[in-house]
Amino acid sequence: EELEDLTFFEKQNIRLIAVTDGTDTASKSYNKLITTVKAAVAEEYSETLSKIPAAQLESAKQCRHLGGLPPLGYRVNEVGLYEIDENTARIIRDIFQLYLRGMGYDYIQKSLKQKGYQTANGNDFSKSAINSILKNQKYMGTYVYDRTESKDSEGRRNSHKEKAQYIQISNGMPAIISEKDFQKAQVTMRKNATKQTHRTGKNYYA
Repeated sequence: EELEDLTFFEKQNIRLIAVTDGTDTASKSYNKLITTVKAAVAEEYSETLSKIPAAQLESAKQCRHLGGLPPLGYRVNEVGLYEIDENTARIIRDIFQLYLRGMGYDYIQKSLKQKGYQTANGNDFSKSAINSILKNQKYMGTYVYDRTESKDSEGRRNSHKEKAQYIQISNGMPAIISEKDFQKAQVTMRKNATKQTHRTGKNYYA
């Protein structure tokens, strides 16, 4: 995620300077470090691809749906590609619009319930469901595959933990949310997570 953040900053011509350790994204030494990190990431990505069955990998490269329920807001056409389902895509737009207006999960939950909106499984929206939607890159048109860990170290399902590397294809599927709004939501989520960490810590720092 940190590497993705730095890439986003670079695209927006944002220079990042860390006061505590002197890090400067405009320095030559920092650019060399990032090049090294990108090389390591690319190597790990290649290793990830080698573990995926050839047929699934080929389908993933074609941005096809590979089983299970499609994400809320989408349907799958006859050739296995994603299409926007306008009947449920409005739910996704509502969630992002409310969140970007500064509304919390409690408010969003109540708003969705009042409108009779439900998840793909027919349940009311939980806070974790809203959180997963806000983090799902597919909604800005980025196709992702093999993103989450299937099991933890004890053999239990661990669908909320992301792998270090997974398949990502920009503009691989129709976008319900603009990339700009999606990235704004990610920034807000990180800020809120930092605030929450400070509040729940042993010491509170204003």
